[in-house]
Amino acid sequence: MTRKAESPEELRAAFAKIPPGTGAIWLLPSNFLDSNYQLFVEASKTRRLPVSSSTAVFSSIKPFLSYGPDLETMGKQASRLVGMILSGINPGDIPIEQAEFFLKINLAVAGELGIDVPKEILQQAHEIIR
Repeated sequence: MTRKAESPEELRAAFAKIPPGTGAIWLLPSNFLDSNYQLFVEASKTRRLPVSSSTAVFSSIKPFLSYGPDLETMGKQASRLVGMILSGINPGDIPIEQAEFFLKINLAVAGELGIDVPKEILQQAHEIIR
C-alpha cells in the first residue's frame, strides 16, 4: 500500500494507518524521506517492521536491507562518461553501461526486530553490517 506524505505529521499519520499483516516499510529515494528517517526508525521499532531501501546507501540511513545501485559508484561512472564526452568522444560512440546493483543487509537491525536472515540470502549480500 502506498501513502502520500508531504510533512512529518503526514508521515506519522501514514505510519498509524499501516494495516496489520504488513511485512515491511519500503523507503523510496527522496531527500524529504531521508531527512525524516528518524520517523521511519520509530515506526519500525513501534510496529516491528523492517525498513528497506532501493539504494545501497548506508551512510546516513541505516535500513534493515537495501538493494539497488550505489550512488557514489554511479556518480563516478557518470563523471567518467561526461569526461569522455568533454574530451570529444561522440556520445553515440560510448557503449551503454548499466549501474551495478548491491545487496546490503544490516544484521544489527535484523536482531532488534527479531528477523532471522536465511544463510542463502546472506551469501548473496555484497555487504553485511553486524
